[in-house]
Amino acid sequence: MKKLAFLLLLIPFAFSAFAQADAIEYNDMIVGEQTKIYTKIADFSNAESNEDMELALKILQQQIEASIAAVKKLGAWHEDAALQASTLRLFDFYKTITITEYREMLDIMKHEQLTQEDVSRLEVLQDAVVEKEKKHDDDFAYNQDAFAKRWGFELAPIVEEPADY
Repeated sequence: MKKLAFLLLLIPFAFSAFAQADAIEYNDMIVGEQTKIYTKIADFSNAESNEDMELALKILQQQIEASIAAVKKLGAWHEDAALQASTLRLFDFYKTITITEYREMLDIMKHEQLTQEDVSRLEVLQDAVVEKEKKHDDDFAYNQDAFAKRWGFELAPIVEEPADY
């Protein structure tokens, strides 16, 4: 009987460990989709020609759509929808800037000769993207941290590289 009581005490710990491992996997899946988008943003930023930029922008937009669909398919984690919601807001932000700021940047880059006005406009667009992104990044980071705390795991520190728009 003592053995049975002891085993019954272990069951909640076992379920807790499984939930923690699954929560880490859920978080990692979201981060994986985010990484796919970041890689495509870098490809767009590093494209050498207008044709390469045009193609990279199209691929980036397709990746964003695929990542949005993947995160929606994941659903909320045990009725904890905050991380999923902040991820979707972040990805929607990326979708919006590809249609607006990135499109305008690409159109400017297509000019035969860049004027000082073109360069100034590119800087304004870049600054606007960085400023808007901070709000979404902070929201995502807050919800990711809360998710990790709620489900009992620690997030690995990320060495941030400067955004390259």
